[in-house]
Amino acid sequence: MNPRGPTTPFKNQGEQEIDLTGWRVSDEANHQYLVPHFILHPGARVMLRTGTGKNSADELYWGSRLTIWNNDHDTVFLRDAEGNLVVAHSY
Repeated sequence: MNPRGPTTPFKNQGEQEIDLTGWRVSDEANHQYLVPHFILHPGARVMLRTGTGKNSADELYWGSRLTIWNNDHDTVFLRDAEGNLVVAHSY
């Protein structure tokens, strides 16, 4: 398994920073990732990698040894710290 694993990009297209601390990323099978302390600055992009690694300003690591994302179809759900759905993207 590639330790960096598949990636899911998130980009702040707004003009204000977004505090993603406590937000959750999940899939259709309800695998969940809790975002640690993380600020996404305007215009910045962060890659959420399925595998293991060290978090940085542009990469976060789920730390999973399991396959999270289906190759043929899945949905990425992003919920804020209060549990409100912010984004749902199907492929």
